[in-house]
This record gives sequence, structure tokens and C-alpha cells, in this order.
Amino acid sequence: MTDFVNSKGLIWVTGLITFVMGTVIIALYNVWSADWRVLVSVLGWLTATKGAVIMLFPSSMMLFYRRFLSNRLLTYSGMYALEHDPT
Repeated sequence: MTDFVNSKGLIWVTGLITFVMGTVIIALYNVWSADWRVLVSVLGWLTATKGAVIMLFPSSMMLFYRRFLSNRLLTYSGMYALEHDPT
């Protein structure tokens, strides 16, 4: 994760892949109905938006990811998940 945070190019490629995934979801499944299937469309639009934001603002995303790592949120969330494993 630290290598990821220090590489603007890697962050940009991740944004590109995320954007492509979102646009594929939108292109293949863009259903706006009043049932659970609309969640797939919303997920596609959110994914495409996230990818675009990552590509347009890689420096801001690098700062966000650095803050995420420095807060130990990732470590604590992993410990919480292991502690509350339902199996």
C-alpha cells in the first residue's frame, strides 16, 4: 500500500481501470426501475465517477490514501473483521 501511495502513475492507472469497469457496467446493465436491480446501475455510476475523480485529481487521492494509512484505519478494520468472523 505504501508503494501505491507514492506512485502517481499507479494511482492514475488504478483510476483508469476503475473508470473502465464502471462504464462497462453502465453500458451492459443500465436499468432504472423501482426494484433491487437499480442498485447495479447506481454501483456502475459510482464506480465510473470514482475512477474519473482518481484520474482527474491523483495528487488529492495520494493525500487521501496517505491519511488512510497514517490513521491505522486499515489495520483496525482488518482486526475487527477477524474478531467478528461469523464462521
